[in-house]
Amino acid sequence: MASESRRKLLVPIDGSEHSTRAIRFYLDKMRAEGDEVLLYHSVDRSDVILSLAGTDPLLYTDQDLQSAVSKKNQQVTELKARYSQLMEEQGVSYEFVCNNHDSGTAGPAIVDMAKEKQVHLVVMGSRGLGTFRRTFLGSTSDYVVHHSLIPVTIVPPPSS
Repeated sequence: MASESRRKLLVPIDGSEHSTRAIRFYLDKMRAEGDEVLLYHSVDRSDVILSLAGTDPLLYTDQDLQSAVSKKNQQVTELKARYSQLMEEQGVSYEFVCNNHDSGTAGPAIVDMAKEKQVHLVVMGSRGLGTFRRTFLGSTSDYVVHHSLIPVTIVPPPSS
């Protein structure tokens, strides 16, 4: 690769061991001089509502909803701080991007962000679901692999 050529990589993060494993894989096995890494977190708006589970939706107050949004914002702030510290310690050029989606799964949001930011590669972790569970539970990584128009590297969980 020519020195003036820069790779742009998107790494979806959610704070799970799977996204941390993807970051570690990139840092240990793929990292190249001049890389730009987009740390991407997508918040499903329905998660905010689901955090009020057990409360009758007709009884939600503005204060309940504001509290749930505030809690989610705090989680995003902590996530950004955690991954930003790791990237800065490693001397990697990065950008943290967070947005909201309504799709119920992060897959479409990841594919859209990769296209919007014109990245060259997506690197993401996988939960390692078997075929049966993946069929019924869905898989974000499976969605991204099948819908992305750019290469995707899936980092599987360690073998047990």
